[in-house]
Amino acid sequence: MDDLSSTGCGPGYEGDVSSDSNSIDSHVEAASTSTADCQHARLTADCSLSAEVPNAEEIVFKAEEYKAAGNAFYKEKNYRGAIGKYHRALLCLKALRTKHPMQSLAPEFKNLNKPQSKETELKTTSLTVDCYNNLAAALLLGSPPKYERALEYTTQALNLSVGNVKALFRQGQALYYLHNYEAAMYSFNQAHRLSRQPDAAIKKYIVLCRQAMEKYDQMQKAKYKGMFDKG
Repeated sequence: MDDLSSTGCGPGYEGDVSSDSNSIDSHVEAASTSTADCQHARLTADCSLSAEVPNAEEIVFKAEEYKAAGNAFYKEKNYRGAIGKYHRALLCLKALRTKHPMQSLAPEFKNLNKPQSKETELKTTSLTVDCYNNLAAALLLGSPPKYERALEYTTQALNLSVGNVKALFRQGQALYYLHNYEAAMYSFNQAHRLSRQPDAAIKKYIVLCRQAMEKYDQMQKAKYKGMFDKG
């Protein structure tokens, strides 16, 4: 997975602080400015943006490029590569959804905190949901699969797009392989109900969940029957 802190501006970054007590104020200001510059550098480096004034359209465009690259890796069954690209896309999109605390020190950030047009806002949300869904799909197929993380990202997608069929389906898959069959069945039933047309994959997993729950019930009955027989 891509190292997102390769700019050298991680959480432990600090400005150069002098031991001279008479210049504490100036150094604190310098450190704060360096932190702002560092956050700007990280954003522009991670999203490959222009270093001067990143804007919403530029960030969305770059996120779309990362998503397309992730899709290409996914089709090649390079799930690790796909995961890295989807993460990059989401990092760019997060810049549009997060209020930057350093905006008063770094004027560049003010552009990101301006109200976005309705079109840009909808596009950002749609692209974010797509990346969460694709990321979950890659995690489900990775080696090894990461079901808990896939479940986390499908939940994020559903928070932004309630009733999203792809997110519900992949949520169900993650829950199924985590052996939470009842919850998985609920997700698959929701996906089936909201799907615009019959989906064989959804029906398949509904059957699998039903079979798994029946098998579990039989095992429990056999277990308790053995306990009573011993008594």
